[in-house]
Amino acid sequence: MINSAVVKLIIFDCDGVLVDTETLANQILYQKLIGKGMPISEKEMTQLFLGLSFTDIQHLVTQHFNIMPEPGFWMAVQQETYTAFRSHLKPDPETFALLNALSLPYCVASSGSHEKMLLSLGLTGLLPLFENNLFSATQVANGKPAPDLFLLAADHFAVKPEHCLVIEDSVTGCRAAQAAGMQLLVYNRSASATYPDVICDLRSLLGILS
Repeated sequence: MINSAVVKLIIFDCDGVLVDTETLANQILYQKLIGKGMPISEKEMTQLFLGLSFTDIQHLVTQHFNIMPEPGFWMAVQQETYTAFRSHLKPDPETFALLNALSLPYCVASSGSHEKMLLSLGLTGLLPLFENNLFSATQVANGKPAPDLFLLAADHFAVKPEHCLVIEDSVTGCRAAQAAGMQLLVYNRSASATYPDVICDLRSLLGILS
């Protein structure tokens, strides 16, 4: 049960929580990797990669599947993904209104790069609400599921981990939040039913915090 009385900072994951980018990105990545001999289904790949940084995905593809793409492959995947974002992501007034209604400080802590966050949050109209409060796995030695990224965000706001509430959608991100000693609210049911606090609509957050 979330103890809302002690929450002083809300930390949002970006992809899959604030912005619906994961379906697009995973479809493109899977089609590219199928051509390189990826031996698993798109669903299995999505579950395996969910919540990981782009760098960690590259390492996993090379080390776990022994797939070694040619130079420029990953850059092409990234550029095709960004092109798809520009075509499909639209302003999201409902999420904007939710964030605008929050009385507590909030930020984003994402496995994605700053470039990716600036693009996706910009296309959905959410970027002005975050100013400089964007934290990327590229800023820490160890990305999710390590706690480093969440602890970096908390330290920036001078808030103790136990006073932070993390909103996550992936098992990787949930483990990172728990390792950081923060309260955890799982958005949608893709992470696991074993987590006690799950919401299917971000608007539920306002009721939880009230």
